[in-house]
Amino acid sequence: MPLTFAGEAFLVLGLGKTGQAAMRALEKVGAEVFSWDDASKKNDIPWSRLRAIICSPGIPSLWPRPHPVIAEARQRFVPIFSDVDILRQLAPQSRFIAITGTNGKSTTTAWLGEVLQDCAVGGNIGLPALDLPFDKNTHNCYALELSSYQLEISQYPLYDISVLLNITPDHLTRHGGMEGYVTAKRRIFLNPRGVAIVGVDDPHGRRLAQYLAQDPERVIVPISGERVPEGGIGWQGGHLIDARTQETHLLQEDVLQGAHNQQNCAAVYAAAVSCGLSPTQVKQRLKAFKGLAHRQEHVATWQNVIFINDSKATNANSVLLALRRFSGTYWITGGRQKEDGITALTPFFPSIKKAFLIGEAAVPFSHVLQDAYVPFEIVHTLERATRAAFLAAKEHATPAAPQVVLFSPACASFDQFRDFEERGTFFKQCVQQIQETSYDVCA
Repeated sequence: MPLTFAGEAFLVLGLGKTGQAAMRALEKVGAEVFSWDDASKKNDIPWSRLRAIICSPGIPSLWPRPHPVIAEARQRFVPIFSDVDILRQLAPQSRFIAITGTNGKSTTTAWLGEVLQDCAVGGNIGLPALDLPFDKNTHNCYALELSSYQLEISQYPLYDISVLLNITPDHLTRHGGMEGYVTAKRRIFLNPRGVAIVGVDDPHGRRLAQYLAQDPERVIVPISGERVPEGGIGWQGGHLIDARTQETHLLQEDVLQGAHNQQNCAAVYAAAVSCGLSPTQVKQRLKAFKGLAHRQEHVATWQNVIFINDSKATNANSVLLALRRFSGTYWITGGRQKEDGITALTPFFPSIKKAFLIGEAAVPFSHVLQDAYVPFEIVHTLERATRAAFLAAKEHATPAAPQVVLFSPACASFDQFRDFEERGTFFKQCVQQIQETSYDVCA
């Protein structure tokens, strides 16, 4: 039975920014709203009156074990929804574009929003879904970045256009392993009438594209940053090519640099054309996007040392993209270690001139680097690491051969910072301090 909201009782589980946005939206449409956090008691929940629970993405619903409120709600047959489920019911006439992937989803979502221009952007990036404007009688457009957490708890993931960029190991504890993580991601394609844009540069994406192709009624657009897939969109010889029309649209130097951004660009092109924009419109708007902060962001060049802020690189596969682009780096890494560690980066270790290790992962990372004969120094904090990396790079930097200090942590930020954005901002402040201060002695 569809939700009517007015006069119905809802419980918002989790009081982060997603939960707070849900409370505001529900109150706006006349619902009775209750909230629950870890300081509350289950006995305070008016179970008999609840129409549904709105679950924040940070609340575990399956692994490593369901949250106690989630478990009891299932026993009582109380529906559990995500914030995106609620937005879909509050804006039933609107177009929903969903973007997910282990890496690149924020850049792709923001890029698509700039290309479409009249599309509200949010979800796991920027504003929570329920802080975006909605009206049940208005034809809005939403471009939503969705995490595996959001997809896992969504009851109605029936998006008009769905984009899966890539799948590499991440959040494995939360999803009970790789199979659970892949299962959560593939839920983005549950709408059989929606357009499925699938990255095919990794084995999981290729298998998923093959599976979806078994349905002859489904529209599938494979995308690649490495080649031009059959019937899809990709790159060849530095050109973006649509194999469906055999048209060439962009030169590589016209858009964001980095091999990973070629796949992001193909995804944005595919989604924008699926929305009805002409190739010419898309081409011009793609060029205007300058990228997001904390993603291989050029912070400054000082005394022939280039500082790159890649704080969003919270896993090894994200760092791999940066090490491919910037060879011979003075690498700052560490934080709260994830399941995959940094062993996947072993092929790139020879190009690292020296590593500077911070946070909880400093000691375990030092063992990996020591075994691979990579020079390293444990410096504990980001401020010390930035200064030490600059001094080391400065010794070899010349106008003809500038050196790169790469902050690409391969870790979560939570041991020392609130999130990757606070961490990246602090790195930029450290760089600014270096520019304002002359360091003539070793730190």
